[in-house]
Amino acid sequence: MTGYSTNEKIEIAERHLIPRQLLQHGICPDHLRIQTDALRVMVEDYTRESGVRQLERAIAATCRFVALRIAESVRDENEVDSMMNTELPIIVTAHKCREILGKERFSSLDLVEQMGKFRIGTCFGLAWTPFGGELMVIEANRCAGKGKTVMTGKLGDVLRESVDVARTWIRANAVRLSADNLEGSDIHVHLPSGAVGKDGPSAGCALVAALFSLASGRLVRADTAVTGEISLTGHILPVGGIKEKVLGAHRAGLRRVILPLANQTDVEHIDKAIKEEMDILFSSDIDDLLQKIMESDNTVNVLSKL
Repeated sequence: MTGYSTNEKIEIAERHLIPRQLLQHGICPDHLRIQTDALRVMVEDYTRESGVRQLERAIAATCRFVALRIAESVRDENEVDSMMNTELPIIVTAHKCREILGKERFSSLDLVEQMGKFRIGTCFGLAWTPFGGELMVIEANRCAGKGKTVMTGKLGDVLRESVDVARTWIRANAVRLSADNLEGSDIHVHLPSGAVGKDGPSAGCALVAALFSLASGRLVRADTAVTGEISLTGHILPVGGIKEKVLGAHRAGLRRVILPLANQTDVEHIDKAIKEEMDILFSSDIDDLLQKIMESDNTVNVLSKL
């Protein structure tokens, strides 16, 4: 089962969730209006899910607030008539939604804003979680050593193997790409949110981009996220959760993603409105990926072996 986009969740809320919660809380449909902007705030700032269960809880909390306000305002039949003429319907705006629900639980733009301009060895990947697609930061750094690779961030076996594949590909192609082969350096690869386990092969493209950034001294584009498995021969292989990953990038504020060419048909399942806002590119091999994801004119002098 694929997850819902923000627009799909809003439509489900307007058609099904709000009427059901109004009925359960004894609120006349004419007495409450939840604006679309308020629903968008609920979806993006108070829930993190592929379905709509948390969204319905946020709507239920809003209905309880409104039901209490109506109950406190009613003292007798005359007051009911007066309130209906002057105060109803109660309109929940985006601002009012925040007053009712309190401090935002999530802020999708925080990660992009916090990262700002990338440093050498940094790349945005895309992960598929039970809560939907998520933006994932991959960081790589180097220090003097004997070619050891250190991996942190609670990485699973498959993800660790992807790091090895990426580093081997860099070594094998360094001369051709005018990059350092990294053999004289220890490499540290880190995926933040260290308490959260991470696994799977789909970070391969982001890993090879981050390591190539380290080896070449060129920055990865900070407006782009990538997903895809890589092979030792440089092929990019298909991965799952494409719809969720694209929606995750969109929710985080990115408008450019690179996907495996073999996943091209999976894009058909994404809302047309989302696709119109996104620049979705496809790559079948690492050479093509690097051309699309690397900045062009910012080489930093980090190529000498440490």
